[in-house]
Amino acid sequence: MHRLILAVGFAVACTPVLAQSASDEITFLSCQMCHGQTEAAGAIPVIQGKPYDALVQSLGSFTQKTPSTTIMHRLVAGLTPDERDSLARYISGLEGASR
Repeated sequence: MHRLILAVGFAVACTPVLAQSASDEITFLSCQMCHGQTEAAGAIPVIQGKPYDALVQSLGSFTQKTPSTTIMHRLVAGLTPDERDSLARYISGLEGASR
């Protein structure tokens, strides 16, 4: 199972996260690969329905290459500030257990 998660993560990392014309919904489907409906042993949080401000802050922090980030800095690096803002608005508007 752990290998499957790593393989999916690698495949997602090697795929462009967001083309200029892609919608937030399509981008969120990529996020769902890891940030699904349930917590993954506490390591990967559910993001659906999280507050907008928290999502913007998290996405912005992942643009910095720090030792504490894993794959997220690679996934977020291709997003402009406007795209990160739009994605955060979309995700925060979804109904979820993360509120």
